[in-house]
Amino acid sequence: MTDFRSKGKGRDRKVYPLMGKTLSGKGKGKLVSYKVYTQALDRIEELEDQRDKILGRGPVYVARQGNLSLKVYRDVSPESPREWDNLGTMLIWNREYNLGDKNPYASKEDFKEATSPESGYFDGKDIAVEIPVAFHDYGGWGAKISETGDDSATGYIYATIQQIEKEYGQVDPQTVSKARKVLEEEIKTYNQYLMGEIYGFVIKDRGEVKDSLWGMYANDEKKLKEEIKYNVPDRYKRLVDGLEATP
Repeated sequence: MTDFRSKGKGRDRKVYPLMGKTLSGKGKGKLVSYKVYTQALDRIEELEDQRDKILGRGPVYVARQGNLSLKVYRDVSPESPREWDNLGTMLIWNREYNLGDKNPYASKEDFKEATSPESGYFDGKDIAVEIPVAFHDYGGWGAKISETGDDSATGYIYATIQQIEKEYGQVDPQTVSKARKVLEEEIKTYNQYLMGEIYGFVIKDRGEVKDSLWGMYANDEKKLKEEIKYNVPDRYKRLVDGLEATP
């Protein structure tokens, strides 16, 4: 229920959105027109947009169609994709950030020693495919990991023989190749997380939320629109086509 403060005497008046009527302490009060009511809602939404922009959390894309509005925001508190059910294990060593999966090894050297064929104490989980990675910090622009050589690696993503057997039923050149491609996709997804390429949308009808979703990964506008269209009811799909980037 939306409150509007009366300038006259008596109790505060309350507007009932679906009826457009006001009730006061004395009598039935006055009728508030639908036009006034909708103008007030539009103004409230406008002020909310201004507030969000000042706080740096405003929408990055907006579309309007009659009473409907679709706003797309960056998801500022997404779940890390390393919390998902991944094939690979990602270990990264960095003094400033907690990256990748839970890492039981103090250093890259400890990991390499523990996983060498000569060690004999890696719990029998022999590595079938391993990709060395390096971490790049771009400050306020985000961060990324990239494939690199073993000498310059600051981390690894790998899959064991046991993991590949569980996923594909057997270990052979074909399944190892499939596993490597999956690991490469896990790197891409994690980079989107590090770069903040995760979004959410809110659809409103005169200020009332009709639909919303968060945690969509997209590295360009086309992919983002495809993700939104896939996740909204048919009646809102045309609204997605009108999305425009905010200044």
